[in-house]
Amino acid sequence: MPNMNKSFEKLLNLIKQHDIIFMLRHKIPDGDALGSQFGLGTWIKLNFPNKKVHFVGLSSEDRLSKIFPKSNDFIEIKNELLKKSMVIVTDTANSARIDQGTMELIDRVKTIVKVDHHPNHERYAQDNEVVFPEASSACEIVSLFLKHQSDNYKTNSDIATYLYTGLLTDSGRFMFPSTTVNTYESAIFLLENKANRLKVHKVLYSHPTEEIKLINYIQSNFSNLPGGVAYLILKPEIIEKLNLNFQKAKNFVNCLSAFEDHNFWSLITYDDVESVWRVSLRSRERTINHIAEKFGGGGHKLACATKLKTISEVMTLLNELSEFAINK
Repeated sequence: MPNMNKSFEKLLNLIKQHDIIFMLRHKIPDGDALGSQFGLGTWIKLNFPNKKVHFVGLSSEDRLSKIFPKSNDFIEIKNELLKKSMVIVTDTANSARIDQGTMELIDRVKTIVKVDHHPNHERYAQDNEVVFPEASSACEIVSLFLKHQSDNYKTNSDIATYLYTGLLTDSGRFMFPSTTVNTYESAIFLLENKANRLKVHKVLYSHPTEEIKLINYIQSNFSNLPGGVAYLILKPEIIEKLNLNFQKAKNFVNCLSAFEDHNFWSLITYDDVESVWRVSLRSRERTINHIAEKFGGGGHKLACATKLKTISEVMTLLNELSEFAINK
C-alpha cells in the first residue's frame, strides 16, 4: 500500500506529542471497530504508560463483550486539557457515524486522526489520515503499524487478540476478496504475539441455541429477485421471539452467502432506537456500494449498508440491485 510507512511514522509522532488520547469508533461497533480501537489504544497504554488513554463509546452486551473490555460512556475533561488532547477514530468513514455523537469532543481537541479502510469520502481528520481502502480491515492497518514499530515497542497477547478478532471478522475468515498478502502477514504477526486464537474462534463461531434458530430461519425464509439477489426482511416480532435484538440479528447477513446461486444478498432488520430499517448489502464479486450511496449509505465495494424509513424504500433499493444484477 502506497505511503504506508510515511503514514505510520506520522501517527507515531502524533502519539508521542499528546499526553491525553481519546480512542473512538463507529456506532453499533463490530469486531473491526472494537479491535482497532482497543488494539491501538491498549498498545499506546502499554508503551507510553504516562499517557492517559480513554476508550469512548456505548458498551453493548453481545458476544464481542467476551473479548473486549467495556468502553467509557464519556469522560469529562476540562477545556484547557482538551486543547492539548488527541482523538483517534478507527474504522469510521464519516463523522456522523462516530459513536455517541462526539463531534463536540472532536471540535474541542487539538488533533484528530482517522485510521480507516473505507473509501475516504469525508476527510474529517484533514491531513492526519492513516486511510488505506485496499486493506481488509482497520485492524490490518493497525497490525501493520505495530509490526512496523516492533523493533522498539511491545505488543502483548491482549492487543494481538483484539486485533486478530477484527482481522478475522472483516476479512470473513480470510475469504473476502479484500484479503491480501498484508492480511496474512498481519495474522502471522498477531499469532507470533500470542493472539488467543482459540478464544476468538469459540466466541465468534459457536452459537447459542437462539442464534442457531435465527440462522435456520434466515436460510429457510429468504426471497429471491432476478439476477441472483436474495433478501430477507427480518421482522421485529421474529427477532423478539428468538430473544435477540436487531444489533445481533443484522450480523447474520452472510448466512445467505452459503447458496451458490446467490450473487447478491441482503438482510433487513428494524432498528427500534432510530425507527429505521437497516439494510445490509453483500456481493460475491461485483461492486455495489454505489447503490448503497445512492440511498444515503455507503461502505466497501462488496459489503455496504444504508438506513431507510419504509419497506417501500427498501424494496425500491432491492429492485434497483436486481436490475443492476441483470444488466451485467
